[in-house]
Amino acid sequence: MNTSTTEPRGLGQDVIDRFYVPKEKRNEDYGLIISRKSPRKEKRKRNYLYALMAIVLVFVSLSPLFNVRAANEIEVRDGDNVYTFTTYSSDMEAIVKNKTVQIGKYDIVSFSGIEDSKGVLTIIRRYPVTVHVDGQIREMALPYGTVADVIDFAGITINKNDVCNVSLNLPFKDAGVIEIDRINYKTETKKESITYTEYMNLSGTKKGDRLVKGQDGTVIFTYEYKMVNGKVSTKKVVSQEIKANPLPTEKATTKATEPASTQAKTEAPKPKNIFDPSSGNARSTMKPDSPIELDANGNPVNYKQLIKGKASAYSYEDAESTSTGMKPGVGVVAVNPNQIPYYSKLYIKTPDGSYIYGYAVAGNTGGFAKNGRITVDLFLDTKEECYQFGIKEVEIYVLY
Repeated sequence: MNTSTTEPRGLGQDVIDRFYVPKEKRNEDYGLIISRKSPRKEKRKRNYLYALMAIVLVFVSLSPLFNVRAANEIEVRDGDNVYTFTTYSSDMEAIVKNKTVQIGKYDIVSFSGIEDSKGVLTIIRRYPVTVHVDGQIREMALPYGTVADVIDFAGITINKNDVCNVSLNLPFKDAGVIEIDRINYKTETKKESITYTEYMNLSGTKKGDRLVKGQDGTVIFTYEYKMVNGKVSTKKVVSQEIKANPLPTEKATTKATEPASTQAKTEAPKPKNIFDPSSGNARSTMKPDSPIELDANGNPVNYKQLIKGKASAYSYEDAESTSTGMKPGVGVVAVNPNQIPYYSKLYIKTPDGSYIYGYAVAGNTGGFAKNGRITVDLFLDTKEECYQFGIKEVEIYVLY
């Protein structure tokens, strides 16, 4: 069998002569390159390359939307309570909506912003308080302070005779609704007619004397009105002056018709009115070192100085000891020692005598002494009694 290389069939001789290379000589360099790559594969390859480039371009254009950020650590400072939480938000409005943070209606919030994935959120808690004054209801919110601080914040002026329903030194969160009563006093003089019988009564007729008929006279009464928030609260006669004496129309058969001055000469001198701490009329039962004589209006007859001002109240819950070392108790009152020296003996009452604290000793002081709003702080047994006392206008008699 002939082993020589068989020429390809079906090809023209001219093609064979030009392109056919015997198999045994195909590795030799004939300077002829015959490409065996398929055009279809080349086209597919190019399509793959174009698709890859398109994917890269889409990824680059959409990369900001898929940017992965680190979580932010937020430190919350809520008074003494400090805690942290993480969030991907950097806006304060979004951060405070986090379930970890509880913000009240009156609270104030500040935010430091995000720096190095950290931020500080500060919460100032404020508490609502209501003040009734001058026929108005004023509502506000403060983070802390006393009733006096609320009044200052609201721009309310408390006059000399005004009364607050709670102590000005009380934390306002414990005070409830603060009520301020405007107290004013006014006097009125009225001319009234008086019968002879009434005249004899005014002149001190003794019980049992026969009063005779007579011609009417005139008397001038001076009334004092206590006005609370513009309305009359109490009315009392502070003086009376007879301008025209009634004249009798019949002869008196008893001494009832004698002038009052004549009767006064024959009457025995009245006994002195001595303050009795055990009578129950005064809040303090502290016994004075020496008797305290009172006049007809219940005011001490003998004293060194009269100081008028406002009084508040405190109890054992406010003071376990005193600045002088005296044992706290009813009768030991707090003062400004620059105004009333320690250990001064005092007699304290309201101007109208509706509240009598009685005999007391200046044995303590307090923060009120610095602001000058309160002149004396009276000791009472319980906090409830202090709340009920509130703020009162008082007269402080410095006895010795």
